[in-house]
Amino acid sequence: MKKNDFYIQIKQALELDEKTVNAKTTIHLSSLQTLAVIAYADEKFIKRIKIIDLREVKTISDLMTLIGSEKFTD
Repeated sequence: MKKNDFYIQIKQALELDEKTVNAKTTIHLSSLQTLAVIAYADEKFIKRIKIIDLREVKTISDLMTLIGSEKFTD
């Protein structure tokens, strides 16, 4: 998946207020956002993410690393 497409989709999935989302965007996941990320990763990338692993996610880049950096292109 192209990184820019991911930024747009994750912004929508998490209902982020930021005007622009990129790898450096800081995120603080609520309970509902955590579930949204888990569902999104499973649906789009066939990747199972554990809630405990999401506790370490602080940026969009961290989330991309958790999903698998090799799944993203420029």
